[in-house]
Amino acid sequence: MGSGVKKGFYLLNTLKLFPGCRHLRRVRIKKSCLLGAVFLWTLVHATPVRAADKPFDNPANWGGTGLMEIPSARVLEDGEFRIGAAQAWPYRWFTGAMGVFPGLELSGRLTEICNIASGLGEDYGANKDKAFDLKYQLFAESKYYPALALGLHDFHGTKLFSLCLIPWSAPCVLP
Repeated sequence: MGSGVKKGFYLLNTLKLFPGCRHLRRVRIKKSCLLGAVFLWTLVHATPVRAADKPFDNPANWGGTGLMEIPSARVLEDGEFRIGAAQAWPYRWFTGAMGVFPGLELSGRLTEICNIASGLGEDYGANKDKAFDLKYQLFAESKYYPALALGLHDFHGTKLFSLCLIPWSAPCVLP
């Protein structure tokens, strides 16, 4: 009898946490409760991250500082450089970036578009494009104010991926 009460209590708590799961079988409810508990544990035990932390200086797929495909107003520190490669079908990037002066970031990349033939023969492979980018940070990020930058992407040559941007990166103030 004690185990039956425990199972009923477990099911009742699960239905309170996931009210849309009433139509599922008991086994599925337990799996969703386990996933919910893991998610909640991750939220509770996650380390708070501040806007000025170094991990937010990571490269976007295209090589400049940003997140995935989105440029940010953050730039590499003076004298820092990075090289890398990334792929998000149908694009493949081979990248490099450098903080040239305080607040100035230069980056370059070779983009391979995998699903478009180059027209230069089979030995050349897919279509490729070279690009250089420039980003200057006007205002650095502080605890309460966002960073602001001006940038140009692919400002010469084919301008296949050209872009003029004014990104800003807002700080996340945690208590």
